[in-house]
Amino acid sequence: MSERNIVKVINRYGSDGSIALAARISYGAKHVESERVGPIITGLIANKEGTPFEFASMWFYIRCSRLCHSQFLQYRHASRITRSTRRVDPIESENADLDKLSAGYEQTHIDYALRDYAFQTDELKIPREIARRILPMSILTEFYWLVNLRELMHFLDERLSSRAEQEIRDIAKRMELEFAGAFPITYKAWRGQDHLAGRKYSSNDYVSFLKRYMELRNLGEQE
Repeated sequence: MSERNIVKVINRYGSDGSIALAARISYGAKHVESERVGPIITGLIANKEGTPFEFASMWFYIRCSRLCHSQFLQYRHASRITRSTRRVDPIESENADLDKLSAGYEQTHIDYALRDYAFQTDELKIPREIARRILPMSILTEFYWLVNLRELMHFLDERLSSRAEQEIRDIAKRMELEFAGAFPITYKAWRGQDHLAGRKYSSNDYVSFLKRYMELRNLGEQE
C-alpha cells in the first residue's frame, strides 16, 4: 500500500461471541458456550444469514484519494464522517513531505491545482468552499468509517477482487488484516468460502494469512 494511504482501527464493537449470541436469541438462548461459537458462525456464513453480523462493527480511520473515497459512498449501511475542505486546507497543503504519485503527469496536475488554490485563498481571499472546486479527485482526504461486519464482508468481497481498482484493493487488504485479528472466528468462516473466486481456502491458507498479519502487527509495534 502506498505511504500516502493509511488504514487504522480506532475501535471495535462486539466479538465473535456476541455475533453467536445475537443469532441464538431466535431460539430463546441468552448465553452461548465458547465451544459453540465457531459452529454457530460457520453455519451463519454457510446459510447466508447476515443479520447477526450487524451486532459487531469496526471503526476505521482511512486516508486515501478523493476518488477512492467516493467508492466508499455506495456502502450505505456504514457510517462515515469526512474531512471537509470547506473548513480546512487540503492534506497536501499541510504535509509537504508526502510521497509523490508515481504518475508524474498526475502529480503535476495536483501541484498546479494546489498553487492555484493557495493563490485564491491567500491572495484573493476567496472562501475555501469556493476555491476547493478546482481541486482534483487525486488529492488526499481522510475519514472515519464505522461499518458492521455484514457490510464489511460485502465490501471485502467486492474490493479484494482483481477487478477492483488498485488503490481501494490495497486498502481492502489492510482492512482484511485488521478484520482477521479482531474477529478471528468470523474471519476464518468467511474466508473458508470465497464466493467470488468460487474456491475453498484451506487451513494452510488461513495460517499463512495470519502469519502475515502478525508480522504486520509486530512492525507496527516497533514503530
